[in-house]
Amino acid sequence: MKTWSLAIMILGSITLVGGCSSKTEAPTPAKPLSAEGLAKLAAADKADGKEDKVVTKCPACMLSMDGNEKHTSTIEGYTVHSCHESCAAAIEKDPESVLARLP
Repeated sequence: MKTWSLAIMILGSITLVGGCSSKTEAPTPAKPLSAEGLAKLAAADKADGKEDKVVTKCPACMLSMDGNEKHTSTIEGYTVHSCHESCAAAIEKDPESVLARLP
């Protein structure tokens, strides 16, 4: 019984120490999109038939997959929904190159 108690205490301590941090890093400011990137973003906005600055189809998947509000990014005033966290990470890392692949 003592072994289980010790194991639970150790795991709890690791979780608390690893999960709590008073230091937060500020996100790196995104570089402004080029005129071509802005045009591609505006076209992606229109892909759902509405011009509302909300991109509902995942740009990283060439607008073929429905985006999910859980994976949302904000780019140049547009709300962009990605289908998966990896797509959202790609868009946030380099939106210009992701948007450049769009037709």
